[in-house]
Amino acid sequence: PESMEQLARARKTLAYEELLHYQLALGRNRLIRASIRRSRPRPAGALKRALLDRLPFALTADQLRVLHEIEEDLFAPHPGARLLQGEVGCGKTLVALASALSVIEAGEQAVLLVPTELLARQHGDNAARLLEPLGVRVAFLSGNVKGAGRRLLLDSLEAGEIDLLIGTHALFSEDVQYRRLGLVIVDEQQRFGVAQRRALVAKGDHPDLLLMSATPIPRTLALSAFGEIDVSEIRSLPQGRKAVITHLARQGNEAKVYERVGREIARGGQAYFVYPLIEESSSLDLKDAERMYERLKRGVFAGLRLALIHSRVAEEQKIRVMQEFATGQIDILVATSVLEVGVDVARATCMVIEHAERFGLSNLHQ
Repeated sequence: PESMEQLARARKTLAYEELLHYQLALGRNRLIRASIRRSRPRPAGALKRALLDRLPFALTADQLRVLHEIEEDLFAPHPGARLLQGEVGCGKTLVALASALSVIEAGEQAVLLVPTELLARQHGDNAARLLEPLGVRVAFLSGNVKGAGRRLLLDSLEAGEIDLLIGTHALFSEDVQYRRLGLVIVDEQQRFGVAQRRALVAKGDHPDLLLMSATPIPRTLALSAFGEIDVSEIRSLPQGRKAVITHLARQGNEAKVYERVGREIARGGQAYFVYPLIEESSSLDLKDAERMYERLKRGVFAGLRLALIHSRVAEEQKIRVMQEFATGQIDILVATSVLEVGVDVARATCMVIEHAERFGLSNLHQ
């Protein structure tokens, strides 16, 4: 460019062109999906009613509204694609499972893709507890399922003997084939790329797509970024859920924070301590999970039950530690951002995030 003004105009033109092409591509995808015709008979809804009757609580008005919106997609004359947004604990997964029952009752299969084995196992356990008494056949698949067990599972899936498959990135494998895939559910959708979602959808004959995320995306931005996808929101939390209160403490005021956490544990709660690094760094002056675990265990929280978890911990040990934390055998869990993807522990009532400036807003929210 011959001038700064020309540079600014050129950059604006390129940005406009890029956005235009992106929106055209999204619009084209929506038109393609609208041109695909399919006929899925609407079942009586006995499975969904049986699930809702077994719950010890009633769905919120928002959950019922969103469930209705998803079901309208499922029985529309063309495949649907929807983004379901909602705060942690608002009941997105329960809505997704209820939606899957409508597809399963119609004679098709559903799959739930989850970014970590820890979360996938949690979803698998919850789904088995809720759905297997209804006669729904639930299975779990991860990279750690190998050998004869994996082959048997895949044969059952292809034969249509599995109704709902829950798993991690292992679901992308070529040998994972479905008899009749009708619904693809992606939890923590921001952790997966567009190509990965397409690869999973391609395993069925134009199945419906349901994306879920607790990362708050304003509706206007969501419609721009996911222009070919409908957006549903669960805004209300179930009865009894309290609002999250956030406090900012300065470095150097840790003693007050530790005292507050100690009081919370004394009244029966549990706590998380989250750090940006696994181990000490020679280039960054930051606290790390491994050293702080030792310091907290031997110092201010001596006598309490502490455990450590991060991405280098073996998967089996992670699962064991999380199970012990969930059942109240551990008071304080020291971790890195490996915790970011939803771990459901009702008695864990406080979380301390040190060096919060090292985490993005989305990470902090998760």
